[in-house]
Amino acid sequence: MRIVPIQLLRYDKRYKRSICPLCCLRMFTIRNTNNDKLYLMCKIIIPLLLICLTGCVITPSKQITTTIGPSKKEGMIVGTISIENRPFFASGYSFHYLSDSIRNVAEEDLSKRDKQNLIKILNADPDFKEDKKWYFLFNIVKKEGKYKFHKIEVYSNSGAMESVKKIPFKFPFEIEAGKIHYIGEINLEAKTGEIRVINSIERDRGFFKAKFPDLSF
Repeated sequence: MRIVPIQLLRYDKRYKRSICPLCCLRMFTIRNTNNDKLYLMCKIIIPLLLICLTGCVITPSKQITTTIGPSKKEGMIVGTISIENRPFFASGYSFHYLSDSIRNVAEEDLSKRDKQNLIKILNADPDFKEDKKWYFLFNIVKKEGKYKFHKIEVYSNSGAMESVKKIPFKFPFEIEAGKIHYIGEINLEAKTGEIRVINSIERDRGFFKAKFPDLSF
């Protein structure tokens, strides 16, 4: 049995060797055409290792700003996202919101706007963890006005398959110029897809104070 570097993404009949899929990076394969169990193990484990070692990490708290631009008539909302009973293969979540004034917009244009207005979690450790809940701190700084969350996307990667699950989420909020408002804890029960918005302001004040002592609400 010999380990060799490869670059292709298929079973290569010319060299009679099994090649692990799912990654365009240079990987390793095992020159063994009869050991199916070994191939399946390689197929699952190597992509997972690559995700752990080289995957992009996005944490909402890394994007938090503690100031508001007074000249731009901006305001801020703060809150937490909690993921409960997170599946092992769930690699990311995105929470999408839009200005409430946007109506009857073409789907293509709406998609472009949507990419600019989201809170994204990808391959990230939580800011805080309690029991089966992972907590992520976030804030949104925008011009004053009415907004609304409209969907959540859940990204999964089992090593053999990638998928995106879209969950409708209708929740309005308002941003006032020069003010900071607490929006609540957005709780996603990952197994059932149930979403709740919970008032956990005292606990969340403690979370924010620990990481952002200059940000008070």
